[in-house]
Amino acid sequence: MSNRGAAGGKPLHCFCDFVQVNKNIKINQSNCLAICKGCIAVKGLTWAETEAQKLKMSNTVPSIGKHLSECENFKITYPDEINYVKENIEARKQRTNDLRTTNNLKKQLGTNQFQNLRETSQDYLDETEDDCASFTTHSTRTNDSHSTYKRLRQDSFGQGVKIQTTMNQFIGRKILPNEIPIFHRLLLRMTISNGWTFHRKTLADTILKESAKNVQENIEVAAKEDKYGVSISLDGWKNVIKQHILGLVITRSDGQVLIWGAKDISGDRGNTEAAIKQINEFLVDTKAKDVKINTVITDSASSYNAAQ
Repeated sequence: MSNRGAAGGKPLHCFCDFVQVNKNIKINQSNCLAICKGCIAVKGLTWAETEAQKLKMSNTVPSIGKHLSECENFKITYPDEINYVKENIEARKQRTNDLRTTNNLKKQLGTNQFQNLRETSQDYLDETEDDCASFTTHSTRTNDSHSTYKRLRQDSFGQGVKIQTTMNQFIGRKILPNEIPIFHRLLLRMTISNGWTFHRKTLADTILKESAKNVQENIEVAAKEDKYGVSISLDGWKNVIKQHILGLVITRSDGQVLIWGAKDISGDRGNTEAAIKQINEFLVDTKAKDVKINTVITDSASSYNAAQ
């Protein structure tokens, strides 16, 4: 269906159903007077036209949107369309901000460097999508969710670049709110891959805790959404500082392995009852999160035989 006017002229905008255009009255060189249909319905055409002229309401989205968002007559006449108007106004603001960001980047980088930045950002998103898949549930990798992710990603780069993933451009601009989680993720990757310690307070506290929380939430969702049930495996080992650790691993029915958690049981290593207690605590925790458990598997160590 065509989105152009009956005469094949200017495309119809999202608020065209809520206004009546008087082509005999020009607000400026390009646009005619737009009269609110809500005002017409409540106050009559004469009053509505006079009011529209006072407000200099042109047949444009910004002008009409501003009026509709404040007009009580519109709210009375079209109560079900109020949210539609708000959503379109916010979407337009976002597109304007995206376009402004894109133009600013183009001015600072030039066309060639700007294109390279988009390609680099696209490569990063492809990598991030694959990386995040290991923590998400089977259901989040369905066609619907995947197409939603693709659409959001296309929106981000179709309307304007929202992410800078390289440090070789030295662009002096304020980091955007939606870039902060990505920056934190990159910072953690860089720290871990280089073997650095988490000695900075913000990195070791806020960022690491938030990242670990997100991973754990994804693991819990993945375990809970397995409708066929999961298998729980418990095993003990000794870490580099000689602590005895009891770990719990969940295996989904589709074969996906999830690291649920671990606990130091050094003081209870030789105590069968204490070991059983720790295992029961793990089971209670998983059941409390609505995880369907089919089997529980422990190692063959004598300390845990009674818990099998």
